[in-house]
Amino acid sequence: MISTSSLLTYTRLISLILMLTLCADLALCQQTYSSQSILQERLQTFENTQTDINSTRLPSKQWIEKMEFRTEFNELDLEQQEYTFRLSFKNDKLRQQQNKLFKMQLSQIVNESRLNLDDHAQVYYDALVGWYFMQKKQPLYAQKARLIRDKNKLEMALFRDDQKLNFNDVLKVNDRLKDIELQLYTLSNDKFNLLDGLDVTDTSSVLNEANWISLSRIKEVIEALDNLIQTHPDIGIQDDKIALLNQEYVVEEKDVDNILDFAQIRYQVDDKLPIERELSLGVSIVIPYKQVNQAKLTEIEIQKLEQQIKQKDITTALQAELDAERTELLHLLQKHDFLTTFIADENLILLKSEYLASDQVAPLPLLNLELMIMDRNIELLELEEDIYLQYINTLDNIDALRLENNVNYLDGNLAPIR
Repeated sequence: MISTSSLLTYTRLISLILMLTLCADLALCQQTYSSQSILQERLQTFENTQTDINSTRLPSKQWIEKMEFRTEFNELDLEQQEYTFRLSFKNDKLRQQQNKLFKMQLSQIVNESRLNLDDHAQVYYDALVGWYFMQKKQPLYAQKARLIRDKNKLEMALFRDDQKLNFNDVLKVNDRLKDIELQLYTLSNDKFNLLDGLDVTDTSSVLNEANWISLSRIKEVIEALDNLIQTHPDIGIQDDKIALLNQEYVVEEKDVDNILDFAQIRYQVDDKLPIERELSLGVSIVIPYKQVNQAKLTEIEIQKLEQQIKQKDITTALQAELDAERTELLHLLQKHDFLTTFIADENLILLKSEYLASDQVAPLPLLNLELMIMDRNIELLELEEDIYLQYINTLDNIDALRLENNVNYLDGNLAPIR
């Protein structure tokens, strides 16, 4: 006959196995993402929205500018009528330079459209950082809430036993519990919004933390950001504008008289003349006289000078902004080093061990010590989140985050997104 204690142990074992099986099934059902997979999907979506300019038709090569047909009467005598057919010719060199200008203008339109579409990368990076730290904060907040609930029950019991406990202390614990419960609710709500922004429908999905960039690697990245200033899109746009003005200058230089102006065939009706004498062929050769519009060329040169000055101003402003952002980021990293050192020196874990080994262990001081340890961990984690968000903001201010740059700045190796 099986004893009651054996039956109870057997029942607990079965329950434990069922619980572990359920947890395993839930883990298998959870979908895992990574910063790489999320950014790859965003990049693919971005590339599918690109503007195609290959269908844009440019003026094709044509020799003829226009065709004219004229007829005249000699003293209103129908028998002495004259017919003229004239072909005027194009300046093909001018057409080639104009087509080059058209292509550059179309390319600039596409580039600006592409830059506008790719201007939302920070949203995805911020969401990934938020998801990463949400996974770390939720269990800490949940554990802190359990500790505060235990403390609340303990202090209420002490108050009922009339052990000279101030009821205001009980109220403070209740207020603290409300705050942490509100933080847990906010985290859950924020997670829903973050996943929705990343097109992740399963709220139980997990972000893989492998290859996540470390704080030391972040410091290395920001110290090498000066080289990225010249790749900023605003600098590229200025380069395009200057190149367009250079091409406008070339087009204006080519816009001169065509040496071969026109060719014509003339037929003059005259019954007294043979057919060979009635037909005549004429060619117009223009002696180049039209001068290049120097005023227009000077205007283009002035515009180009203005764009070059603007480009230098943009470069200076970007460098100043980068220096300010980097200083803020380095300040946060220094603060993190200080807090890490402080927590290590404080060594609350060792203090807890020594307290448990003493003869003066009491539930309330032990709970307070546990809460202090929890608060230190949460404070350090929230500071780390601030560092990562500042890191993303610094990269975004120099437009390094663009998906088409094909760099995953949340990967420790800065792996290509594709």
